[in-house]
Amino acid sequence: MVRATSRLNLNEFSCHRLSMNQKSLCKLAWRIACAVVVQISAVTTSVSALAQEVRTSPTTLPSDLVLTLGKSKIVEVPFIVEKVSVGNPAVADIVVTGPRQVYLLGKAIGSSNLMLWRKGGEVVVIDLSVELDVEQLRLQFSAILPGERALRVHSAADAVVLSGPVSSISRADQAVALADRFVQSFTRSNPGHARVLNLLNVAPAQQVMLEVKVAEVSRAMLDQFGVSLNLSKVTGAM
Repeated sequence: MVRATSRLNLNEFSCHRLSMNQKSLCKLAWRIACAVVVQISAVTTSVSALAQEVRTSPTTLPSDLVLTLGKSKIVEVPFIVEKVSVGNPAVADIVVTGPRQVYLLGKAIGSSNLMLWRKGGEVVVIDLSVELDVEQLRLQFSAILPGERALRVHSAADAVVLSGPVSSISRADQAVALADRFVQSFTRSNPGHARVLNLLNVAPAQQVMLEVKVAEVSRAMLDQFGVSLNLSKVTGAM
């Protein structure tokens, strides 16, 4: 666009060498050319914006949405939204931020539903739930238990769920203790309650070692009993 303007300026400069009528026609042509360039630029911008909207607009809405407590989410809608509502306003806030876009904020742990009215009166209902934010707990696990890479933590409604294998029972106890402190800190500053659901299991290597030790002890006991029985038999024979 800069090159086109520069070229047009040169053409305007060359008009000074023409007669008055030719100069008028030359300047008129220059103005028309500038207007055409501006219009082409505007059309190109509109087409690019439309293409971007087509690329980002979803074709369908999910049947359920999960929000994190205290965090927001922008949801793109495949139709023009005329009105919105949340079944339980204590759980989440919703604001229409555009013809095809809504803003959601998780306010409290719980569940509700989201209603979107489209043009013509049709209502779309979406299940909505707000869960704990466990990202800080994940960071604590990475710092304090760096070797337990298979340990998983996620939220399910009002519960912090720990799952996956850990290297030892003591490591499992440490993980549960960290989760307990996280939950206690949360309940002190937020209404409602939260809990820890422990689904951790000791790694197979630890279980195999335990089985081997039990087998060794059992064999030693059997050997002792066998010796005692043999001695009893010998004593009775005498």
